[in-house]
Parts: sequence; C-alpha cells; structure tokens
Amino acid sequence: MKNKKAVINQIFVYIMSTIVVVFVGFLVVKFIIAFTADSEDVILEKFYTTLENDIKQVSSRYGSEELYDYKITQKVVNVCFIPDSSCSQSLITPNDLPIESTEIQALSQNSNFLIFDKEGIISTRILKEYNSVPECFCIKTDFGKFSLLIENKKNKIWISQYLK
Repeated sequence: MKNKKAVINQIFVYIMSTIVVVFVGFLVVKFIIAFTADSEDVILEKFYTTLENDIKQVSSRYGSEELYDYKITQKVVNVCFIPDSSCSQSLITPNDLPIESTEIQALSQNSNFLIFDKEGIISTRILKEYNSVPECFCIKTDFGKFSLLIENKKNKIWISQYLK
C-alpha cells in the first residue's frame, strides 16, 4: 500500500510542477511583450525629443541649415508633416496611407506630425511652428531611417525631406 501512496504523491508533484512551469512561462512571455511595447514608446519619445531639440537649435541660429538623420522603430513606414489641414488628400494618394482624408483633417486640428505603420497611425504630435517644402509631405522610411533638412530662413523654420 505504501508504494501506491508514493506513486499518487509523485503524480501530484509532477502535475503541480507542470502547472507552475506553465504559469511562470506565461508570466515571462507577458513580461517580454510589455517590455517590447514600452521600449517602442521610449524610442518614439526619444525621437520626438531629438526632433524638437534639432528644430530649436536651428531656429536659434539665423540663416542656418542642418541635415539630420533619424531612426525610429523598424515598423514605422511613413512620417508625415502636416502644418495645415487643407493638404490631406494630396498626402494619401501618393503615399498609400492606411487612413481616410477626413481622419487626417480631424487629426491635423490637434497635431501636425503623424507617424504611420502598415496598419495606421501609431503616434501624433504637435511640433513647434514650422513651414515645409512641399507644404505637406510624407517620408517613406527605410526600415525606420530617414533624413530631414531643417533650415532657418528669415527666422522661419523650414523642414523638407533630404534625398541621398
């Protein structure tokens, strides 16, 4: 009889240890997913801070012109500058953006800088007043990398895409 009790206890220990291992594995996977999402948020916030600092730096020097290279997460497909809501349709068609023109018009009331991935907008922001050439434009990123030309012409900030 004692052997039968030992076998039952051993089976119980195996089942409990399997449950604990599965639970710990589940927690580790959740932690990794949360860490990845947080790291993307940190990368975007660092990008915004860098871009705003670059604009401030150029705006403080009359007549300056600087070329900046930026890198965001690889899932970013388009970066759009929309200083004015009137240019929404001209952005969508050539860039195949996953958004309607009415959505861009609504968003441009509260932001002038949009970041897209393949599914849609992942982030928006209001940047300091700037002008752009052309008036509204999107940059297709190369695995999250792109270049901007930021100029101070007559104390107005001009942002344009720099093509290498």
